[in-house]
Formats: sequence, C-alpha cells, structure tokens
Amino acid sequence: MVLDSIGVGLLGSTTQVFQLALQHCQINIVCLLCVGCPVQAHSMNFDNTWHPAIHPSGVVLSALLVVSNILPNNRRPSGRDFLLAFNVGIDFQGRLMRFTNEHGSQGRGQGSQVLGQVQDILLSVPRSKYINGPFPESAHQDRHSFQFNACSALLGGEVTVFSFSQEAVQRPDLLALLGRVRVKHPHDNPANFDLMYGEVKVTLLGGDVLKGCCDTFYGNWRNPLTNESLKKRFRNNAMEGLIEALEGLDRLEDCCPLLLSSLPACSWGVFSFGFVYSK
Repeated sequence: MVLDSIGVGLLGSTTQVFQLALQHCQINIVCLLCVGCPVQAHSMNFDNTWHPAIHPSGVVLSALLVVSNILPNNRRPSGRDFLLAFNVGIDFQGRLMRFTNEHGSQGRGQGSQVLGQVQDILLSVPRSKYINGPFPESAHQDRHSFQFNACSALLGGEVTVFSFSQEAVQRPDLLALLGRVRVKHPHDNPANFDLMYGEVKVTLLGGDVLKGCCDTFYGNWRNPLTNESLKKRFRNNAMEGLIEALEGLDRLEDCCPLLLSSLPACSWGVFSFGFVYSK
C-alpha cells in the first residue's frame, strides 16, 4: 500500500486537478501539506479504496512522511515504527467511517475491430451518480466513468494510465463505442464493496452474446495484488527508484532514505508527499 500510494501520488502531480489545487494551496505551508498532498494522491483516482468507501492511504501516508521529515534526527521513526503508524492511521480511518455511517452522517463525498463487430454493450453495475458517465467531458470524468473504462478495455484489452491520454480519449472508435453502451442497476447489485459486482454483456452484429462478470476484482482485499503485479503497477504509474527502498523499509533505522528517493520524480516545485515548497 505504501509503494502503490507513492506511485499514484507521483502520477497525480501531472493532473489538471492537482494544478488547480496547488494554485489555492500557496497561502502557507500548512495549507499545502494538508490539502495539496491528499489531492495529489487521489487526483487520478488510482489510489486504493476500501469499505466503507474511502481512499485511506493518501492522507495517512502524506502526513507521516511530512512529520517524519521535520522531526529532529534523534526522534525520527524507524521503518518499523513508520509502518506501524501507517497501519494505525488506516485502522483509525476505518473505525471513523463506520462510526459515521452508523450515526447517519452525510458529511462525506466522494479498437476498430471490436467496434465493427459490436451491436450493443450492456453494463450491470451498482448505482452511482458520479461513476455513471455516458459521455465524459474531462479526464477526471473519464477515470470515474463505467462506460469509458468498459469501452477502453474492449478496445485495448486493458485500462492503463495511457488510456486517459488526450490521444486515446479522442479516438473516433472509442467515441462511437460509447454511443452503444447501456447501463442497468440490478436490485442485487448494491453500491457495497462486499456485495457488488460488475457485468459486461456484448451483443455482436450476428447475434452472438459475450458476457463477463466479476465480483472480486484483482486488487480487492479478497484477491490482493501479487508482489510482481504491484511492482508493475508502480512502474507504470511512477518510477522504479523507490521500490528498493520500500522493500527494506521495515529494516531501516531512519526512514529518510524513503523521502530522499522520492525527490527526483517530484514536479511543480513540490517534493512529492513531503511537500516542501521550493519556489
């Protein structure tokens, strides 16, 4: 989770959402640390999610990296202490979210060959306003849209960072395929990570029907990523330089090497997840 969160955070520094947040976070360093960092981690919407629905790691990890960096040398946490604090922070968020839900608070928010053969695409998915995006109009909407991600997967065989590039988003075959997508919300498919599923049914021009269904996606806590898959995802999202430092994190006496290894990939004059403003 630490490796993945840093990877999506580094990737997030390239988004328009983060640029916008950064413009409003230059008031002082506290605002930059408390607002800019979590936005960077979540701006691609690639960060981890759990139930109740929340993206926990970006906020916790960024705070820990900042605090670890500003403590005096004789008080800096070891790698093991860092991991313990990270786990406690994640656990606390989960307990807080469950408490919030139980007491009713509403204070949170949140290819061409294929095209020539497809007559109709039916998605059976949970009901969700901001994820039901038939014709998304921005990169942020693309990343959340059931329809966009389904069509991108049908055309390219997978969904990656490059699926959201300007060139990929404007493909005529993708836009044409989006017009053939229908969405339904079965009663047995609630917006609940323990119970929901995603089903895609593709009807070909000749009448043949292809169907796929997933109730435990790869990366779910019931089907976690392997170590190799996690490294591949990180390389796709960010850089390889942090992998070695993170793999030995529990054996580090001082977690600062983790911070130092992050710096070369930082942009916007901001140290990723440390957010020491350099302008």
